[in-house]
Amino acid sequence: MRCTCFFFVLVSFGSLLADDKDMKLAYTHYNKGYFEKNSSGLKGEASYLVISDREKFDSIFGVGFVMGPKPVLLPNDADEFKKLLVIATIKRGNSITNYEIKGVTITEGVVTLDYKATAEAPSTATFASPLILSIPKEKVKKVIFNENGKKVHEEAVK
Repeated sequence: MRCTCFFFVLVSFGSLLADDKDMKLAYTHYNKGYFEKNSSGLKGEASYLVISDREKFDSIFGVGFVMGPKPVLLPNDADEFKKLLVIATIKRGNSITNYEIKGVTITEGVVTLDYKATAEAPSTATFASPLILSIPKEKVKKVIFNENGKKVHEEAVK
């Protein structure tokens, strides 16, 4: 009888711990169609952004694409930003950066974006390569950017 009670307590405690772990967060990845505007005002090798309104997003990113299927774009409705939060990083330099999203999780209001960034061969041109995601805004207090397994930035949500 004692073993059964102990097992029940252990299982219940294990359930409580499971609720405290990272939970996967739904997101939409906008991997084509956006570029950093020359007038964005952002400088340096990298920028890490948490954007909560359409006006700010439009001041940083422009839309541009060529032939082929139309890319997935953010809704053009300002009201959508009442529900969405955009998280983005931009890598700048003499090579294009490709991104692979490893996971987006949330724990107690802290969103962690894990991604792999790989630079292509360098050239004489200058590039700005964005990674742009939207996530549900509700209950998000902070965003942590983990690049190639290492924390590179954290940003409070305003």
